[in-house]
Amino acid sequence: MHSDKAKYCTYVLWLSGCSKQTIACWTGLAESQVRGIIYRSPWHDRSAIPGDMRQRLLDDYRAVRFNEDGTSLDGGLLDGHDWVMHCEPARRIHHPAASHTSISAC
Repeated sequence: MHSDKAKYCTYVLWLSGCSKQTIACWTGLAESQVRGIIYRSPWHDRSAIPGDMRQRLLDDYRAVRFNEDGTSLDGGLLDGHDWVMHCEPARRIHHPAASHTSISAC
């Protein structure tokens, strides 16, 4: 069984349009684990979910991101995420000013 953090991050990144490989890279999970989380989720058939509904789901996930004590469910992993659904295939963007790859473009 996967942690709430793993499932939360996977759901958000998947609904945003990120690939399973990108999600695995950012969550530290094996790609097979990401596939399993997605397969068992209500959102496994992402392409069948209308864009406006995907955006509403992302907004709903963002609304519950922080616990009552102010800590985030994702442990800060999604701090740089733009919370927007992207229609094109996910890709990692390297920002020259940053020392890491951003997931905000997923």
